[in-house]
Amino acid sequence: MSSTCRILFVSAGAEPGRDGVGDYTRRMAEELRGRGHTAAMLALNDRSLGSGLLRSDNELWLSRVTPWSVRMREAREFLEKFQPGVLSLQFVGYGFDPRGLPLGLATKLRTLAAGISWHVMFHELWIEPEGGWSNRVLSRLQKALLVDLCRTLGPKVVHTSNGNYARRLAGAGISASVLPLFSNIERVAPDPTLRKTLVREFGSVLDDKEVWIFVFFGSIHPGWNVEEFLKRTTEAARKAGKKASLFLSIGKNPGRGAEIWKAMRDGKSESLLFREFGELSAADVSRHLQAADFGVATTPLGLLGKSGSAAAMASHELTTIVPRVDVFLAREVLEKAGLIPMDELFEQGLCNPPKPCESHSAGETADLFLQQLQHHFKAP
Repeated sequence: MSSTCRILFVSAGAEPGRDGVGDYTRRMAEELRGRGHTAAMLALNDRSLGSGLLRSDNELWLSRVTPWSVRMREAREFLEKFQPGVLSLQFVGYGFDPRGLPLGLATKLRTLAAGISWHVMFHELWIEPEGGWSNRVLSRLQKALLVDLCRTLGPKVVHTSNGNYARRLAGAGISASVLPLFSNIERVAPDPTLRKTLVREFGSVLDDKEVWIFVFFGSIHPGWNVEEFLKRTTEAARKAGKKASLFLSIGKNPGRGAEIWKAMRDGKSESLLFREFGELSAADVSRHLQAADFGVATTPLGLLGKSGSAAAMASHELTTIVPRVDVFLAREVLEKAGLIPMDELFEQGLCNPPKPCESHSAGETADLFLQQLQHHFKAP
């Protein structure tokens, strides 16, 4: 890659604060511009627009209800004006189709920009073939479409967010490097009174030093053992001399995640306190993360790298508890990563936690992105 380049990021959606991949893409574009490059965004299937489009100098959003023929015409005009040297597809299958089956997407993208080289970032892959036959069939179809996407576009560089995904892609014949996620939550000055306020809101005479604060940020994954988690947390708090544990839920937590939170909250224990905030401003999310003692990532350990919530916890130096450890890892490996597994060492870990896990800034990720592309692309 020469000293400067022109990169067009292609995603499904782009609405700020409501589309995680869109937020990631916008931040990457900003970082590249700050390094002297030219970057723009094209959202082909945005859910926030009732119809039509939203256009600016650096962005074009196209509504998912607009006919594809119209979307493709508008997209081609945008490309012709921008003249990118690289197209970067930020892929999430469910962003383009409710079943994660974006039929025809590969062909549309190929005809969109003939002659321009592709980069692909896989934020999600096909689902695991678990459960009934319908899930197994869906997994195979999603995988086949993803493989066909790579064959059709022929990307020169493929990235994904974690080693687990990279290994699964390799098994499908796709070579991918890991490009770590960064936190979309900037660290702000802490609120020195927030921790005390959170504890006192329960009408308790407890001192905040007598309480552990755990924070859930975003959706709660349905596949983990809530009862075991609360049991171990309570025992660990007792051993550490804590009189109560306060659990905070921040951000969107729909569907089964909301049911899990309600079941936790309705457990009726005097030593377990719960507070649900819903969506907060980025600054308030930062303040609450700083007020907590531990983060809780319900994503399986092997997929932790795809979790923007986990990235935010890491950037705020929170030790992260991982209730779902899908594979055995030596204690020293987990400690090096700043993670506490919910196993027989859980109580000991909470009382003597490892250092917070490594975090990556948006600038570091952008630099790595450029370094890995420089041998494959040239600016026009």
